[in-house]
Amino acid sequence: MQGQRHQLSLRKKQARKVAAAAHGSLRPPLAPVAVPPQPTEEEPIFTVRETARILQRSEQTIRNWINAGRLHATNVGEPDKPTYRIFVAEIERTNPFAQPKDGGGDKAA
Repeated sequence: MQGQRHQLSLRKKQARKVAAAAHGSLRPPLAPVAVPPQPTEEEPIFTVRETARILQRSEQTIRNWINAGRLHATNVGEPDKPTYRIFVAEIERTNPFAQPKDGGGDKAA
Protein backbone atom coordinates (compact mmCIF):
# COMPACT_ATOMS: atom_id res chain seq x y z
CA MET A 1 0.00 0.00 0.00
CA GLN A 2 2.77 2.42 0.94
CA GLY A 3 4.69 1.69 -2.29
CA GLN A 4 1.59 2.38 -4.42
CA ARG A 5 1.14 5.81 -2.82
CA HIS A 6 4.77 6.64 -3.42
CA GLN A 7 4.50 5.64 -7.10
CA LEU A 8 1.32 7.69 -7.49
CA SER A 9 3.04 10.67 -5.91
CA LEU A 10 6.01 10.29 -8.30
CA ARG A 11 3.65 10.10 -11.29
CA LYS A 12 1.93 13.31 -10.23
CA LYS A 13 5.29 15.07 -9.91
CA GLN A 14 6.34 13.84 -13.35
CA ALA A 15 3.03 14.99 -14.84
CA ARG A 16 3.55 18.46 -13.34
CA LYS A 17 7.06 18.65 -14.75
CA VAL A 18 5.83 17.65 -18.20
CA ALA A 19 3.00 20.19 -18.05
CA ALA A 20 5.39 22.89 -16.89
CA ALA A 21 7.82 22.12 -19.70
CA ALA A 22 5.05 22.14 -22.31
CA HIS A 23 3.36 25.33 -21.09
CA GLY A 24 6.21 27.22 -19.52
CA SER A 25 6.47 27.68 -15.80
CA LEU A 26 3.42 27.04 -13.66
CA ARG A 27 4.28 30.11 -11.63
CA PRO A 28 2.80 33.43 -12.70
CA PRO A 29 5.24 35.74 -14.48
CA LEU A 30 7.01 38.32 -12.35
CA ALA A 31 5.99 41.93 -12.67
CA PRO A 32 8.46 44.12 -14.55
CA VAL A 33 10.85 46.01 -12.32
CA ALA A 34 11.88 49.58 -12.97
CA VAL A 35 15.59 49.64 -13.66
CA PRO A 36 17.36 52.78 -12.49
CA PRO A 37 19.41 54.65 -15.06
CA GLN A 38 23.02 53.54 -15.26
CA PRO A 39 25.45 56.41 -14.70
CA THR A 40 28.41 57.27 -16.81
CA GLU A 41 31.85 57.12 -15.24
CA GLU A 42 31.98 60.90 -14.91
CA GLU A 43 28.59 61.20 -13.20
CA PRO A 44 28.96 61.98 -9.49
CA ILE A 45 27.39 59.80 -6.83
CA PHE A 46 26.27 60.81 -3.35
CA THR A 47 25.79 59.17 0.03
CA VAL A 48 22.47 59.18 1.87
CA ARG A 49 23.75 62.03 4.07
CA GLU A 50 24.82 64.15 1.10
CA THR A 51 21.54 63.47 -0.70
CA ALA A 52 19.59 64.48 2.41
CA ARG A 53 21.45 67.79 2.54
CA ILE A 54 20.91 68.47 -1.16
CA LEU A 55 17.18 67.69 -1.01
CA GLN A 56 16.77 69.34 2.41
CA ARG A 57 15.25 66.20 3.90
CA SER A 58 16.32 63.92 6.76
CA GLU A 59 18.56 60.91 6.18
CA GLN A 60 15.71 58.64 7.32
CA THR A 61 13.39 60.19 4.72
CA ILE A 62 15.95 59.43 2.00
CA ARG A 63 16.22 55.81 3.21
CA ASN A 64 12.42 55.54 3.29
CA TRP A 65 12.23 56.85 -0.29
CA ILE A 66 14.84 54.29 -1.37
CA ASN A 67 12.97 51.43 0.34
CA ALA A 68 9.68 52.57 -1.20
CA GLY A 69 11.21 52.78 -4.68
CA ARG A 70 10.69 56.53 -4.96
CA LEU A 71 14.44 57.14 -5.18
CA HIS A 72 16.71 54.66 -6.96
CA ALA A 73 19.99 53.87 -5.25
CA THR A 74 22.74 51.27 -5.44
CA ASN A 75 23.65 49.23 -2.39
CA VAL A 76 27.43 49.05 -2.09
CA GLY A 77 27.27 47.39 1.34
CA GLU A 78 25.99 44.11 2.68
CA PRO A 79 22.37 43.03 2.09
CA ASP A 80 21.61 43.05 5.83
CA LYS A 81 23.36 46.42 6.36
CA PRO A 82 22.94 48.46 3.18
CA THR A 83 25.20 51.36 2.28
CA TYR A 84 23.50 53.31 -0.48
CA ARG A 85 24.91 55.49 -3.22
CA ILE A 86 22.61 57.76 -5.19
CA PHE A 87 23.41 59.04 -8.67
CA VAL A 88 23.04 62.72 -9.48
CA ALA A 89 20.42 61.98 -12.17
CA GLU A 90 18.18 60.46 -9.48
CA ILE A 91 18.63 63.48 -7.23
CA GLU A 92 17.73 65.80 -10.10
CA ARG A 93 14.68 63.67 -10.91
CA THR A 94 13.51 63.73 -7.28
CA ASN A 95 14.51 67.29 -6.35
CA PRO A 96 11.36 69.27 -5.50
CA PHE A 97 13.33 72.53 -5.82
CA ALA A 98 14.58 71.91 -9.36
CA GLN A 99 13.60 74.40 -12.03
CA PRO A 100 11.56 73.09 -14.98
CA LYS A 101 13.67 72.41 -18.05
CA ASP A 102 11.53 74.66 -20.26
CA GLY A 103 12.39 77.71 -18.16
CA GLY A 104 9.08 77.61 -16.30
CA GLY A 105 6.82 80.55 -15.61
CA ASP A 106 4.16 82.11 -17.79
CA LYS A 107 5.03 83.40 -21.23
CA ALA A 108 3.74 86.82 -22.20
CA ALA A 109 1.49 86.75 -25.21
